[in-house]
Amino acid sequence: MRTDSSADFSQRTGLRTELQQELETWKNSLDLTVLDIEKTVVRILLWGPGKYSTQHYEKRMQILAHLGGMATSNEVKTSEMLDDENPKLVAALPKLRDREELHALSADLIFVLLVSERQVTGPDAEVLSLAWDPRIQNRMWLFMPKGWNKSGFLESGVKEFPDERKRYYTFNQIKDCHRIRSLCEEKVRQMRGQKYMDNLRLRRLLGR
Repeated sequence: MRTDSSADFSQRTGLRTELQQELETWKNSLDLTVLDIEKTVVRILLWGPGKYSTQHYEKRMQILAHLGGMATSNEVKTSEMLDDENPKLVAALPKLRDREELHALSADLIFVLLVSERQVTGPDAEVLSLAWDPRIQNRMWLFMPKGWNKSGFLESGVKEFPDERKRYYTFNQIKDCHRIRSLCEEKVRQMRGQKYMDNLRLRRLLGR
């Protein structure tokens, strides 16, 4: 029966050790990449019912708080918050529509919470006036009640918005907000990975 010599055995053991170390190095490198991805900042703009719509505004703030607590690299704002933080911009651009356009263009993701109540028109108007721009539309997601049937000029923008970027919720789902939060989380994770890769490719292109 043929047996390996001590030299052969040592060589093979050494190769296994070297391969193991190489695999560990690869794993550690990918682990560091995951950390870099998690540090990638995602700017999230949350549009929806205003303070006058107490119940629905609360839900909007719950979603904002959840996304903000999900990762320190999440920057979650409403247009109202951005206005409060930037009074000079408000003075320079007194038209709300102009400021909202800037807010949308500087965000990575825009989540719009729509509701059935006819007196709540703000988010419908934001979609109508700004979602025609593909730069904004392609980063926007609508969350709307099943059976949403508002009709009128303001709502035409929602009706014409791409169906693949609409997500529907039931009364119970808006009550506990779990489904909406989960859907938002999914889109944020996807955006973070996409933004990391876009930045990586740009750095390579620039030779950095």
